[in-house]
Amino acid sequence: MNTKFLRVIGVDVASNMLDIDDSDKKIAETMPSTVSAVAKKFVTKIKSRSDTLVVCEATVGYEHVLVDRLVIVFRRPDSFREAIKSAHWDGWP
Repeated sequence: MNTKFLRVIGVDVASNMLDIDDSDKKIAETMPSTVSAVAKKFVTKIKSRSDTLVVCEATVGYEHVLVDRLVIVFRRPDSFREAIKSAHWDGWP
């Protein structure tokens, strides 16, 4: 497992939208939470999966559209900062 990530993508999951914070700013800030949008606007924009950490919250099943397309480690919302810090991402404030 990579312990040093060059890119971090945080995703806030809602019933019909994904709010995204991408350290590379290559993914739209907000997109519909649909299979089509995730496939076209999210997954295709991640070229190097081994250097990219994607963090999302588990929100009563709404996250499945994203999770089903990526390998993601689930974290409690209050542990996002610790997860990203432990990944040794240089861009974290």
